[in-house]
Amino acid sequence: MSIIVPNSVVPGAIPEDPPRATGAAAAAASETGAESKELGGSGSGNADDLERPGDRYLVIISNGDPAAGRLPRIRLRKKELEVCRRSLYLFPLDTVFRQRVIELVCHWAFEKFVLFLILLNSICLAAYDHRSSPDTGFNMVSDRYIDPILTVFFTLELVLKVIAFGFILDKKSYLREAWNWLDFIVVITAILEATNVSQDGMAFLRMFRMLRPLRSLNAVPQMKVLVNTFMSSIPKLGNVSIMGAFLFGTFGILGLSMFDGVFLHSCRTTDTPQLINFAGQECWSWNVTGDARLCGGAYMCKDPPEGVAQGFCGSHEQDMDESLRPKFPGGRRSFPWCPGSDPQRVFPESEWINFEHMGSALLTIFQCMTVEGWTDVMYRVQDGYGYWQSTVYFFCLIPVTSFFLLNVALAVVDEAREDFEDENSEQADEEKPKPVSRSSIVGQWVNKAGSDMAKAMEQSLHPDGADGQEVLWMDNGLVRLLKRIAVNEVFASFILFIIAANVVVMMMASFTTNISEQVSTLDFTNICEKVFLGIFLVEMAIMLGAFGPKRYLTTPVMCFDGLIVLISLIQVLSGDGGPFAALRTLRLLRVLNKLATRWPSFRVLLKAMLYTARSLVYWIVLFSLFLYISTLLWLQLFARKMHFEDVETLAKISSTQNKPWCADDSKRWTRQECIPRAHFDTFLWSWVTIFQIMTGENWNTIMYAGMRAGGWPFAVFFVGLIVFGQILFLSLFLSMLLSKFDQVQDEMEQAEKERTAGKMQRMMSFKILLKTTIEWAGHRRIDPAKVVPIEAFEEAKAQPTEEVKQLSPKARAGPKPWENEAPEDEEDDEYDSPKKPSTPPSSEGQCGGQNEAAAVAVVRPETPHDAPPDLPMNVEQEKQDEQEPSQPRNWPHGYALFVFSEDNPIRKACLWLLRAEATFRGDKIKVFDNAILFCILVSSIGMAIDTPLADPRAPLTMVIRSSDKMFAVIFATEMAIKLVAFGFVWAEHAYLKDGWNILDGFVVIVSLLDMATPGSGGILKTLRILRAFRPLRIISKNENLKVVVQTIFSSLLDLFTLMIVALLFLLIFALIFLDGLSGRLYHCTQPDTGVALLRDLQGFRTPLCLGSDPASLAPQSCPAGLFLDEAWNQSVGCGVSGSTCATSFTVSWTRPTVDTPICVGRCDGAKSPGDDMRVTNPPDLCPRPLTKVSELPSVCDGSDALEYNVSEDERRGREYRDAMFRSLIIPCGGSTVNSTGSVVQTGRAMSCREAFCPEGVSKEKTDQCRSDCEMHPHFCVSACEGRARSAECQSCRQECVASCECADHCEPLIKDAALCVEQGGRWEQSLSQNFDNVWTSMLTLFEISSTEGWVDVMYAACDITSEYEEPIRDNNEWLWAPLFTLYMLFSNMFIINLSVGVIVDKFMDLKQEGISNVMLTSGQSAWVSDWQNSQSALLRRRNFFDVTDLHLLPWFRRKVYDFISSRYFQGSIMAAISLNSVLMALNIFPAPLVWWDDFLRIGKLCFFVIFTLEFLLKFYGLHGAYWEDRWNQFDFFCILVSTTGYILEWTDTVNISSVTSIVRVARLFRLMRLMKGVNKIFAALAMSIPKLLNVVLILLLLLVLYSILGVSLFSTLKPGETLNEHGNFKHFGYAFITLFRASTGEAWNEIMHDLVKSPSDHYRKGNWCTPDYLFQVDEEDSWKALSDKCLIERPNACVIPWFNGQLMPVLYWGSYTLIVSIMVMNLVIAVILESYEEGKDTRDGDTIELSIHVWKKYDPNQTMNIGPEKAVQFIFEVLNLVKDEKGESVRNTCPDESMDFARVAAVPMKLVKTLNLKTDETGWVNFFSALQQVQKLVCANTDPEAVNEINKFEEEDAKTAARMKMRQQAFSSRNLGKGDLEKQAPPSRLSLQEYIAALKIQRMLRERRRRREEAEMQ
Repeated sequence: MSIIVPNSVVPGAIPEDPPRATGAAAAAASETGAESKELGGSGSGNADDLERPGDRYLVIISNGDPAAGRLPRIRLRKKELEVCRRSLYLFPLDTVFRQRVIELVCHWAFEKFVLFLILLNSICLAAYDHRSSPDTGFNMVSDRYIDPILTVFFTLELVLKVIAFGFILDKKSYLREAWNWLDFIVVITAILEATNVSQDGMAFLRMFRMLRPLRSLNAVPQMKVLVNTFMSSIPKLGNVSIMGAFLFGTFGILGLSMFDGVFLHSCRTTDTPQLINFAGQECWSWNVTGDARLCGGAYMCKDPPEGVAQGFCGSHEQDMDESLRPKFPGGRRSFPWCPGSDPQRVFPESEWINFEHMGSALLTIFQCMTVEGWTDVMYRVQDGYGYWQSTVYFFCLIPVTSFFLLNVALAVVDEAREDFEDENSEQADEEKPKPVSRSSIVGQWVNKAGSDMAKAMEQSLHPDGADGQEVLWMDNGLVRLLKRIAVNEVFASFILFIIAANVVVMMMASFTTNISEQVSTLDFTNICEKVFLGIFLVEMAIMLGAFGPKRYLTTPVMCFDGLIVLISLIQVLSGDGGPFAALRTLRLLRVLNKLATRWPSFRVLLKAMLYTARSLVYWIVLFSLFLYISTLLWLQLFARKMHFEDVETLAKISSTQNKPWCADDSKRWTRQECIPRAHFDTFLWSWVTIFQIMTGENWNTIMYAGMRAGGWPFAVFFVGLIVFGQILFLSLFLSMLLSKFDQVQDEMEQAEKERTAGKMQRMMSFKILLKTTIEWAGHRRIDPAKVVPIEAFEEAKAQPTEEVKQLSPKARAGPKPWENEAPEDEEDDEYDSPKKPSTPPSSEGQCGGQNEAAAVAVVRPETPHDAPPDLPMNVEQEKQDEQEPSQPRNWPHGYALFVFSEDNPIRKACLWLLRAEATFRGDKIKVFDNAILFCILVSSIGMAIDTPLADPRAPLTMVIRSSDKMFAVIFATEMAIKLVAFGFVWAEHAYLKDGWNILDGFVVIVSLLDMATPGSGGILKTLRILRAFRPLRIISKNENLKVVVQTIFSSLLDLFTLMIVALLFLLIFALIFLDGLSGRLYHCTQPDTGVALLRDLQGFRTPLCLGSDPASLAPQSCPAGLFLDEAWNQSVGCGVSGSTCATSFTVSWTRPTVDTPICVGRCDGAKSPGDDMRVTNPPDLCPRPLTKVSELPSVCDGSDALEYNVSEDERRGREYRDAMFRSLIIPCGGSTVNSTGSVVQTGRAMSCREAFCPEGVSKEKTDQCRSDCEMHPHFCVSACEGRARSAECQSCRQECVASCECADHCEPLIKDAALCVEQGGRWEQSLSQNFDNVWTSMLTLFEISSTEGWVDVMYAACDITSEYEEPIRDNNEWLWAPLFTLYMLFSNMFIINLSVGVIVDKFMDLKQEGISNVMLTSGQSAWVSDWQNSQSALLRRRNFFDVTDLHLLPWFRRKVYDFISSRYFQGSIMAAISLNSVLMALNIFPAPLVWWDDFLRIGKLCFFVIFTLEFLLKFYGLHGAYWEDRWNQFDFFCILVSTTGYILEWTDTVNISSVTSIVRVARLFRLMRLMKGVNKIFAALAMSIPKLLNVVLILLLLLVLYSILGVSLFSTLKPGETLNEHGNFKHFGYAFITLFRASTGEAWNEIMHDLVKSPSDHYRKGNWCTPDYLFQVDEEDSWKALSDKCLIERPNACVIPWFNGQLMPVLYWGSYTLIVSIMVMNLVIAVILESYEEGKDTRDGDTIELSIHVWKKYDPNQTMNIGPEKAVQFIFEVLNLVKDEKGESVRNTCPDESMDFARVAAVPMKLVKTLNLKTDETGWVNFFSALQQVQKLVCANTDPEAVNEINKFEEEDAKTAARMKMRQQAFSSRNLGKGDLEKQAPPSRLSLQEYIAALKIQRMLRERRRRREEAEMQ
């Protein structure tokens, strides 16, 4: 019995749902009735399930018992509650008032009303405008009316619940429920805020209003479960946090020791400061050069960027490097620095991101851990400190923190989720008899939404599946005909074909400035769309007629498709594309139906995705709530705070801070210039910014802005959001995703296997019987008496027949693809849930119906003699044929290459060579394979060292390239040997039947072609690069690497299926974005004078002055005026004399309308000498392409100076370069409209057509251009709309036709684009990405799926206006910002993480398939596994005691040993290590106090003395045993290095303080001994090292491969913004670092776009590049010519479109991202998750240490031997301590805690029998034997059966037993000494069992005697 309760918790409820211990159960109550029937109840037939009228009122069942502490019990609406006897000491339970209050707060309407109030409050909080005054508009209404009213209602709710259930004192009162505390705090703070409105000190209370939406969690039990799971994971992350703090501290101290002061290094104009007089005061001047790089390390200001002079590196006066300290001439003399000359930071964010004190170091390391912006930090440290030192530091930091630590946190969250689910499932099992409760109102809404979503998606898989028994909606012939058509497979396939064709046509849409291409594509797509629309209208009519309006409208797929058809029809009729045109692409989802039907694995994966998504609905709701609350909190903290003078550097806060806008808010395009794009001024952008932080993209820049606006403390908010939001919250999401996906996919695969097995069984049975019937019918006529009825055949299908079992492997493989077809209803089987089994289709309707089926029969043969051969006999015959020995085969069978027979001596020699083995250290190795492996390694090293930019005459280069040819011959010889030995194709083990051999052969052929055609270009040059695949051959030679590759390959099928789904959705989104963003992501790069745009001056066209360049006679233009003070001023400007154009610009010309095109005339920079010049170009405008290297301009320093000697060839190259730079802004045809309204050709002579296409074009081309201009969607639209014969329209179209006729050189622009170029600006892409066609759209979406650059693309999309118009900030924010966040949620968080799930699931499956001990049960296998681990730990231990036989030591040494072994000494040393670490963490740069550095130095010396004394004491006490402990060896090394450092420092030889600091930091690892939890995590890491090593080797191999490829492909290309001096492919080292950076996702896409740039892209931006065909570095003469022009040192080659240039970088980076970033990196996650699961419970080391500690109690002299009775006491004392540490019972067989473990007689005899204590000949038990027994009992949990299993396994494991025997003998042969041991009583000669049995008998007799004596005394 249950009820519906309010959103907050009802405190008195008896708990039924574990997460809601008090009132939560009421919120999850049930109304039974129909719902109970759904849940498996008996429905309305049970009278108890019906609600009686009396149930609506409160009934007191029991008054409770105050003495026993029992509360009264009431019943209300079938729910029993415990409530307090008297609430607030005023309202007893028996009063009517309190009873009515309880009834009110437990009523469903009360819950709905409170939920409505919460929703209203949430809406009001989101609608509050922080940019407006609180006294105006909605803000005033919210503050003055809505908020007080809501406060009153929430207060009333609180009062009513307190009256109903009590306040806090009673057990079930209001505040005894933790969730109610949230409601209480919100209400109290709201009351305090309302009563202190005028006091500014209470303003912070407004923040608590933001917590009100959290109250909705009370209304959804499932969300509370998620929250409790999240909260329960936090305590379990304690060890991870400690380990994180340990790692952060270690790397932080290292950073402080190495990099302090580095971020103050900057380039200065002079080598020393200069004393000058500034503003009447003497000061030191040391100006900076303005170079935006640190210096002092890899960069020394010697090669600055263009526009910056060379300088001298300088730093702070306290810098570690004395050479960088300022050297004041004559001394400092207390003069101050001049303004701007003091040591300053090159980068403003370096104020916080540096290594100058521990706080900033930790923040820097935390940022690097999130792999966001870490490369910027590394590059800066490389420039300022040193290249390789910095690289090693960060290459250690990133894997340890980001790859390992974060994934361990994921493993812990996953463990917490599993534990919480297990607890809930156990409690649910215990409470199973109780009534099932129903979700609350919100829970019902969420459940319904999730169910509807899953149902709709399911129906999208099978929209056409129809039940043959369905009743027609209208019974007539037409409906039957339409129904037959609708369900016909041909019709469905035709519609799918039309959908695919429609999508292909939509993919043809693109944006281009080429008029003919744009119009022809648009015309074709319009025609096709109308045809497709007609077909879809016919389909819609058929579906409506077949299924009726009701079913059509209630089926989501049909209804949605009909909606799209109607929208398309309206758009066609209205002539407007509209915003919903892209929804047509969603028809592609219907393709999933056929793919799922035909492809079982695809069906399994797709349904697993659907049910996984459905299970994550509550997480999405909770995630949205988390985003909402965070948005409101950040709004309250940072609204109107982030205003800066420069939004790029964030260096200074703007004076407009706390104001709504930066300037006059009437101009939307200027009022936000001081506000960064990521801000918290509005609810929408606050929401988007929080989501951006959750994705990790550029979150650090947002933190910089917050810290600049609010100071250092605000970093805590951003770090907390990353920790709880990104790390924990998203880890919970990934954990749930992996768990649900794994579970659902396994269930789906099992159901699919059952379904497939059933189909195959039925089909096989049918085929067998049919074949038998046909064969028998061919021998004799069928006798009706010998016919098997069809019923027998149906029964035979139910069981696998012997015939099926005996089928050959070929037959068992299943039917042919064309035989696997099934009826429509069978293929369209659906699962209503993941666990629903597939049901076989009914036999009705098959085989011609029931009557026909009765006539079908199978012939039974009469006798075996006259029967035809039966199938089983045939199968046996096949088996016999297969087993017959092979006869000698004639040619060509058995011949390799048709020449070498099996007996050929050459072939035998080759086989012997391949199989030859040698013995090395006891292992057999194949000589030939290892020799080839060595050659591969050497060859790979040579390829890595070599670079295209290397001097071909250098000795090293000559050796490497010559050896490459030698290795090519060796590998060709290997290939030839294998071909001779195994054959080529047809032999059993032929060469090409091994995939690795195919790769080898391909590489060999490429190498041979390279040798045969040296210096060739074209496709051979591209193939030559494929030699870089040679390192992959290492995989085929290494078994460990094959394991990893096997995992990757086994995941490929599932990943390929997932990729198809992802590509399908990627295409859908790409078409949607293409429709809305094509041609709109462009902007004007304005000159310094500014540009007048249409938003400034409506309808404005720039007046131009046209003329000719006197030097080149090229036409040119100049704007007649400038845009000044928001107006066009014609009195100034180039070429203006008064109001007319000057002499050099003789013609005035203006476009007649804003959409009349102006042309940008350019030469085609992508032309090569061999290209066909389609248009004759004037040689003075477009010179011929360069043909010689000598023609290339020099890029050496000083080459632009006047005195530089320029050769004739280079002069021509410079002319060509200048011609490519030239952009002529001139009329397309020269027509315009004069003052009289007539079209005139004033600018024809200086038009683009006349300049570039003077010979004109054909009449057909002109007619086509005229037709295209009339149909163009953008040009001349407003000019000709409604006035096609006007002069403006005629002139506009003439200009359009002119640009079309000379389209190769004349680019037409209109509107803002035309104004931009006319006034000296550049109209270019806003970003590297665009959506101008479907391919770039898909590429852009693929890029942002990795979170790289997605916010920049979103910002650009939010600013769009229209084609050729300047973007306006936030112009379309409410459309594109939510759409991009939705896409990121789907692609990055769901699809990308699903790939993690696929790989992890496949990794676990392979692990399960490889499990050994298959003959053991799971429990036995676990015991044996634990025992193996413990034995390994035992054997790895070198020694257990430092010193033995202590009674033989001298007195003083014994005292020293006792002292160094005491816990006080160990604790003191650990404290000293901790204090030493704290002292190192106190390093601050620059020193805050004069004596600070001296203090640190003295402290360092003190700790050096302490650690030296520790060494001396330990060495004296342990003597030679000191060196047996590795920690002691490490301590001695630290002492040695520190001593050396002090000696060198005191002798002023060299300063190695950084090295000694590293050693001092390393001592921190000794603290791990005290941190057991951290030790376990490191143990998990240690366990994962062998597996991780294989993955890391594959990763390194791929990095090497891609590095070699990258150097071969891109080392000569021109750098860009991201492909710069830090990230490039100049040589292998740079390439490797760049690729490792890209594996973390750092700006890999921007590097790709820099590589993709064509010559035209470079020329348009004023840069030039060397044509690819001239950059031939393989030739010596060419290399020397390039080197003389500094093009080897500063390469600037550019790629030629299309395949070898622009496509190659996309393929390169796309494959790298998919293989490395997704597949291999996810394998790291899988390995760490598995290793953590295996290693988290290992206690071997703890057990050994505990045993050593206890042994010292029984053997104080450490003789290593004790008697058997003491050994038994020792064993069970250790077990008792282990039990205490575990917090659980060891086993019931252990003696009870109340018993004395020291009494051996208390040990159970059943357990004693399992002990296998080995004694020596004198009867003593040594430590090793006793420790073995301890480990056995711990592993078996003292279960005698388990101990016996371990003993059996120990006997079978001969290798381990031999090693254990050796260790046992070593202990037994130890000298026992002649002192104390001889004085002891000799041990008993009885066996252990006899000894303990005797003790038990004696105890029994004594007990019986004692009882008899007590009885006699009474």
